[in-house]
Amino acid sequence: APSKEKEACVTEVATEVKTLEQPSQRCRYGGRCCDENSAHRAKFYHPDPPPPRACRWGLKCYQRSDEHLKFFVHPGEKLYNFNLPFDEGQKPEFAHLHDMFKFCDVDDTNHLYFESFERLYKLCVDYGCDADLDVEEAWREATADLPEQ
Repeated sequence: APSKEKEACVTEVATEVKTLEQPSQRCRYGGRCCDENSAHRAKFYHPDPPPPRACRWGLKCYQRSDEHLKFFVHPGEKLYNFNLPFDEGQKPEFAHLHDMFKFCDVDDTNHLYFESFERLYKLCVDYGCDADLDVEEAWREATADLPEQ
């Protein structure tokens, strides 16, 4: 007959395995669910929420709830950059020229390399800035006084 110590060990392992099992039903709110009740969490699984995307209201958005900010990024916020998904037909918005610079500085280095400069230059043209130079000429002119690296 197995010892009481061995039975206790088997029971403990079985309990741990049960707690590691995923619930079989998906919560209708998914990763956005706010219900922290242990019974609810045991019954439903909660996949991760989708990555944040640009808020379609942009600069005009008045929503600042934690729930809204969990899923949407707004002009001027750190994550508001070139890699952010936008809805079809939606254009990025900027309150200041510096916001446009930060939008193109996806590595957050406070420096623009040619690829980022090209994005910024194209955005400026899209927003109606006069562009007498092509992007390569503009890059040479912008970096003419910088020391060689």
